[in-house]
Amino acid sequence: MNFGVLQLARKGVVQLLAAGMMGVLTLAQIAFLSRHFGYRQLGIVSTQLLVVSIFTTFCDFGWEGFIIQERGTRRRVALILGSALPRMIGFAAVVDLVIALALRKLGVAEAAWVTLLLVAPALPFVVLVGALQGFAVRALDIERLAISEVFSKLVGVAVTVGTAWYFDSLNCVVIGFICTIGAKFVLMSSFQLDTLKVILVSVTRRARATRLYYYMGTQLTGQLFNILGGKADELIVASTMSLEIFGIYASIKQLVVQGTSFASLLIRRFTMPYFSRDRLSDRPRADKTISVFVWSNAAYIAFFLTLAIGSRLVTQFVLGPRFLVHADMLIQFAVLWSFQTFAGATMSAYQQSTGSPFKALAWMSIQVIVQLAVMWATISLGLEKMLSWASVSYAAMALSYHLWFFREEAGLTTAQVFRRILSPVLFYYALAAAIIWALRSLLLPNVFEIVGAAIFVGAVAVFSLRERNSALMIVHGASGSGLRQR
Repeated sequence: MNFGVLQLARKGVVQLLAAGMMGVLTLAQIAFLSRHFGYRQLGIVSTQLLVVSIFTTFCDFGWEGFIIQERGTRRRVALILGSALPRMIGFAAVVDLVIALALRKLGVAEAAWVTLLLVAPALPFVVLVGALQGFAVRALDIERLAISEVFSKLVGVAVTVGTAWYFDSLNCVVIGFICTIGAKFVLMSSFQLDTLKVILVSVTRRARATRLYYYMGTQLTGQLFNILGGKADELIVASTMSLEIFGIYASIKQLVVQGTSFASLLIRRFTMPYFSRDRLSDRPRADKTISVFVWSNAAYIAFFLTLAIGSRLVTQFVLGPRFLVHADMLIQFAVLWSFQTFAGATMSAYQQSTGSPFKALAWMSIQVIVQLAVMWATISLGLEKMLSWASVSYAAMALSYHLWFFREEAGLTTAQVFRRILSPVLFYYALAAAIIWALRSLLLPNVFEIVGAAIFVGAVAVFSLRERNSALMIVHGASGSGLRQR
């Protein structure tokens, strides 16, 4: 299976467009639900969204990674999956029921364990969709996969909005999720019918699936840390605060999460090829890699701080005027996620690109453990204090890890790390804080946030270009020194 550069580029663009469209659909759904339901009802719906997102994450079982990397024909891999299918579905059903009963016994909100029971009948289709998605990625059939995902998402959003609008159903998210899975299963089966038949026919056979279980274990471990990293705060707030507060909290957080899902994918796609080619251990090319680190950090931080600068405008546009009183919470979310990505996003992309995935997993686990401890210890002080202390902890971890990492990997001194890596970051935060303070102090209309965001993005771009010119001067200086030695 050979693909040219243009074909691969086209597939990448299609995937990015699909991710963007799905993010827009999700934001449209959130915008409607936040306007249609009261705060308490929104808390119930947000609880369903939280449970469904965790449910779908765990039901991947690592099949996609196994399918992509397993050697052999498509039929052989399908036979292995089919032989393990009954055990996988049974395992998922048992875990689903056990968690639902445990949540009920612990006195967690009724919406949580009821949602788990309602989605249980869709388990076989969720598992099969994960397998079919893996085969589509293995064949690089990105276009049809993207169409299936976007169309099924559109169906789910339409059903969710329709059931909420016409029936005021608080189970609209569950109904929409089941319709999404059904549509995705039908669409993916339409161009992979032969593979689906092989999987279903081989359910009564026995095949060695040791590697499949290995992928399953590693995937579930990784997904556990991903869930704790991305959903720990929601789990803590849902278990300690009222449904009204959780509904507000979860809705505002989605403004950050949906933007992140697109921005993170775009930045990683552009930086990982450079990281895999130019490594920090290769001293002649290390300066280029450091520049990519600086640009990647600038892109992540600029995205979140731009969102913080335009917090009132974004909140009013997406969630509606009644959420304007909570716009400051969006600033706190944006700052927290900027520190979170500064601590781990670029580092993870570099380590995964250079064959060190376990280092990335270890660093992520440390961040998750610290985040859980800080949030659990400070939730009693209120949401604002919890988010503030979480931001401080992430900032401390990011600064200390960057100092250690670049001194060990690139051989830089502490002064060099501050000058090339950390000083631009400090400049971004100082400038964003000054712009936000000016906008609030002058009591300017929300539309002026666009001007502030434009000034901030322009300043970040100029600062990044300065880093590019500095890197070029270093490279040319090293080349000239080598020629003189000759």
